[in-house]
Amino acid sequence: MNVIDNIVSFFNKQVDSSIINRDQITGLVTYCLESMSLEGDVVEFGCYVGESSKYLMRTILESKKDKKLYC
Repeated sequence: MNVIDNIVSFFNKQVDSSIINRDQITGLVTYCLESMSLEGDVVEFGCYVGESSKYLMRTILESKKDKKLYC
């Protein structure tokens, strides 16, 4: 299993499954991983109930980078 599949498939009890689908999560994780080499932290604007934030945080943890997530 590659790192993207590992992040996307972690156990997540979604608040509302209609907020974000698996393809959108995969894209979000992919782009977040690509940005891990950039300086600075991660910011999510427009956080509703935190569905995508869980995946962003999981991506930061899996990448083992010293970054903070602001929502």
